[in-house]
Order: sequence, then C-alpha cells, then structure tokens
Amino acid sequence: PREYSLVLLVRDPDTRWSIGARKISLRAGEQEETVSMPAIHTLRVRASPALRARDVTIQSSDPALGWLRRVKLLEEGVATFDALAAAQYEVRCGSKRVEVRVPAAGEIAIE
Repeated sequence: PREYSLVLLVRDPDTRWSIGARKISLRAGEQEETVSMPAIHTLRVRASPALRARDVTIQSSDPALGWLRRVKLLEEGVATFDALAAAQYEVRCGSKRVEVRVPAAGEIAIE
C-alpha cells in the first residue's frame, strides 16, 4: 500500500478548485472508498469604485484548498465566489488584501 491524497474538485467553465482532500492508502486490486461532500459556502466581495477595473482573486491558506481562483468584478463592483469550503482565505483586488474566514463572512468590502 502507498499513501496518496484524494482531492475533491469542482469545476465551472473557466476553472476548477478543491473543496476537500484527505489521505488514503491505495494498493493493487479493487477498492472502495466513500467520500462525504463538505458543506460549501458563497462569499460576495464588494470593491470600491477605484478598484472596479480589476479582477478579484481568492486563495485558501489550507494547502488542500490552496488553488487560486479569479473572478471578474461585475459593473456594480461585486464579485461572487461560489462553492467555497470552510477555511481561512485571502482575497485580493489590485494591491488590496483582506483575510476572511468562510463561512463566517457572507460579504466583505475591499476599499
């Protein structure tokens, strides 16, 4: 047997990201593993008018969830990140950075 990481990915038309991972042991032959779906959350980011020409990125400090995601701001200055696992994240818009805990925050502002 050898140890691997089993990673649960979700995908939309533009990107893919992890919503969970765990260690598993694999060996030759048939195997069966049950994976529970984690709770997922949405985070809305509202940017000040000075930042509205920029993309917003989010990245978790958890290595299993550490994939960088990028979303374009809508005209009203809002970006929405769906399907986030519970974790600590860093949200960036231009040179501005905000640390946020998901699911504690449903919406944050970047000034």
